This record gives sequence, structure tokens and C-alpha cells, in this order.
Amino acid sequence: EALAYAVDAKLYGANRWIEMLKMADAKLGADARKDTATAAALDELLAWDNKLLPDSKGALKYYYWRKQAKDDMGDAYNALRKRVNNFRGPLGVPDPPLNPSDDELKGLMAAFVKGMADLKSDLGSLDKTYGDVFRDGRGDKSWPCGGGGEGDLDMTTLRNVNYSGEREDHTRWGSSGQTSTEIIVLSKPIQSWTYVRLGQSDDPKWPHYTDQAENLFTKSTLKD
Repeated sequence: EALAYAVDAKLYGANRWIEMLKMADAKLGADARKDTATAAALDELLAWDNKLLPDSKGALKYYYWRKQAKDDMGDAYNALRKRVNNFRGPLGVPDPPLNPSDDELKGLMAAFVKGMADLKSDLGSLDKTYGDVFRDGRGDKSWPCGGGGEGDLDMTTLRNVNYSGEREDHTRWGSSGQTSTEIIVLSKPIQSWTYVRLGQSDDPKWPHYTDQAENLFTKSTLKD
């Protein structure tokens, strides 16, 4: 159970944003759905399991949508966040009603259409995964990675990974967050597991330069 917490990449609160997108689709989605690729992308995001996993196509679409909404909606986006987000829900605080305005729904739908256009422009296809953009490594090697730490996009998970800004190829590599995770269980005998984000060595010629990034960290696996 402790190991599952450490690598939990489920995005708390994303379901309420998806609910807003469903409302926008129901009211304003007809034009967007005239394009078959956009329609398929919309269906994929609406069915997403809210997990920032390396092989998730929905997670990458969610990122591009939220990023576009933040860029395009300005103050309206910040006001929407205050109403949609409720991080005290697990403490029993009821979710406030969504009650989106027509302008908010229009903004969210327009951001989705434009976000998907940017995704296709950046990566050449809408059929890309979260790990195609979000990666971990160093030197000239990287691997698909999961989890997140995007505060202004509300994309922080228990598996906290903060990613760098976009590189020339539109990828973003892990830069901070979980770095030296260790879990200890005070059983008899004591059990413990760990991983580091990259490797034990800082020598690029050494096999332990990126071995934990490749074999453990990006695979959400801790070693005994």
C-alpha cells in the first residue's frame, strides 16, 4: 500500500474539469465534432481515467487543453479554477456547484480545439502519449515518465515530478520533485525500498549514470 502511494499518478480533481468539458461539448460541441480527428480526441479525453501515466493519450490531451485554457482565458480561467477546484474534498468539504456561464463553456471548448491543433502541430499527430512529451533522463537519453507537478494547471500528483520548460523538440524532462524516495516498513525483519531519479553516478561513462531513470524511476518501480 505504501509503494502504491509513492507512485500514485492519479490527478485529484480532474474529474470536475472533465465534467465542465462534457457540459461544453453538450452545448457547443457540434461544430468542433465536424472534424473527425477532433471528435475522436474529445471522446478520448472525456473517457480518460485521470491518471498521468506515460502511455496515456488522454493525459497529454488534458495537458494541452488546460495549458491552452490558461493562455487564452486569462482572468476568467483563474476565476474558474477557484470554483472548479476543491482540494478539501477528502476532508468532507462539499464540492461547490459548477454552474458555468456560456462564455466559460465557449472558452473551454475553444481552448480544446486550439489545444488539439497545437498538439498536432508540435508532435505531428493527436495519437501521442503523455510520455512522448514528459520524460526523465540526462545527457542525450530520456525515457517516458509519469506523474506531475504543474501547479498552475492543477496537475500535481502524489508521484510528484516537476518538469522543465519545453525543449526544441517540445519534450519536457524531469527536473525536481521526487528525487530520493525511500519507503521503510518497521516489520520484522525491517523492509525498505528506494529509487533515485537518475542514477548513483555523475560520470556519463559509468553504467549507473542513468540506469535508475531507465529501469526504475520512469517505470514507477522501487527496488528492494
